[in-house]
Amino acid sequence: MIRRDNYEEFSKEELANWGTRELMAHFDSIRAYRQNTSNLLDSRREILKETEFSLRLYDNYISDLKDVLSTREHIPNKQEAKVIRQEKAKAKQNR
Repeated sequence: MIRRDNYEEFSKEELANWGTRELMAHFDSIRAYRQNTSNLLDSRREILKETEFSLRLYDNYISDLKDVLSTREHIPNKQEAKVIRQEKAKAKQNR
């Protein structure tokens, strides 16, 4: 017997010892599990295709944004702004 995520897989010899109703019930549950897994795989493939397409669009859009931003004035980050404020304060005190 091998334990899978949602069912147990038995050897052919073990299955031969089961009754017909047990085999049919097990068969139905495995078939349902397989169908559910197949449906999940199909939906995930579709989501993956959509995501890959979106990523290509974002990459193009980001490059357009970078091109436009490269023409703009630099905005200082927090550390740079602190240095600028300190320099302005020193200049004001030295007047």
